[in-house]
Amino acid sequence: MVEGDLDLAAIPRFRSRLRDVVRASQSNSTVAVNLSGVPFMGLMAVYALRDAAHDAADRSIDLHVVGCRPVHRRVILLAGAGALLETAGRRFSFASPLVMPEEPARESEPGSDRSPERSGSTREIRFE
Repeated sequence: MVEGDLDLAAIPRFRSRLRDVVRASQSNSTVAVNLSGVPFMGLMAVYALRDAAHDAADRSIDLHVVGCRPVHRRVILLAGAGALLETAGRRFSFASPLVMPEEPARESEPGSDRSPERSGSTREIRFE
């Protein structure tokens, strides 16, 4: 669980931790970033999450942000990153009904490299 403010002072450590966890994860696994302990999230945190989502997608890893508060969604949308994050290969999602309803599962399209089911493990990022 991420705890504390994700302000400019915390971003280098947050970005580094995200990168380390994604790179240590196996393909076809899931990484969960729990923001329930984050009272403040600045614009640079959105960019760190976006970069981690792309890094994860490149490695066939699902990255989920859980425990989002309405303020987190506002920051992401105000940053203009909502569409970018949603299109990061569907490997980035907000798993909180307070933020965005989950999309129904879709069958994979012919020729798609992603199956509707994910095998592997789920890892939660702890950042305190």
